[in-house]
Amino acid sequence: MKKIMYLSICILALGFVACGSDDDDDEGSKNCKECEVLSFATTFCDNGDGTMTTTVLGQSETSTIEEGTTFEEVTNTACSNTITIGQ
Repeated sequence: MKKIMYLSICILALGFVACGSDDDDDEGSKNCKECEVLSFATTFCDNGDGTMTTTVLGQSETSTIEEGTTFEEVTNTACSNTITIGQ
């Protein structure tokens, strides 16, 4: 009987731990910019580690910010609705 009670308590405790929030992203602490790119609402968020997350139509992709370029430069270029091919 003790084993069953102990097992029940362990399973219950595991259930509480497993149901905790898995969201490690605190959107309030990220530097984000929203604009329209090619008529789609787009959100750019600086992850603070040389990468940024771009979200369009609910789909997110993380990319590396090119060395020597700032997050602001990338977002200003993307939000200006101009397309540059080549350098």
